[in-house]
Amino acid sequence: MSRAAADRLRARADAARVALLPLSVPSTANRCDARLDRAAIERFISILGIRHPVVVTWTPFPNDRRGDHLWQRGRYHRIRVAFDVPARQLAATLVHELVHAAQSEGYPSHREWRAAYDRETDLHGYGANRFERACREIAAQFSRDFRLAS
Repeated sequence: MSRAAADRLRARADAARVALLPLSVPSTANRCDARLDRAAIERFISILGIRHPVVVTWTPFPNDRRGDHLWQRGRYHRIRVAFDVPARQLAATLVHELVHAAQSEGYPSHREWRAAYDRETDLHGYGANRFERACREIAAQFSRDFRLAS
């Protein structure tokens, strides 16, 4: 199966889950035996003011990347977290990606949010990008307060 076909299949499965639940998280632990706390994630989503459903999945990334956020057709957020993120980094990674979800809801589409994000990166570099700075600051503050993972 091609990567594009697999992505389409995953998107359809995500869409089916989204139709039923405002939040979908894996019920299994990741490779490092870390688990996500659904209730804590729901509280944090509420604090951030995220209005659209969120689907969180474990994903094998080919490099040292820990997670990413996709704003799926303006209907729901898909957050992929690396399957091998250690428990001590899992909460910070999830907070970081949830902040991106909240940021993106200020734009009509993922494409427009991504264009704004890319402009920031082109102008200031990844580390000084205002979107990333906000994610790091909020993750530093909240990843300890909210036990999103164990």
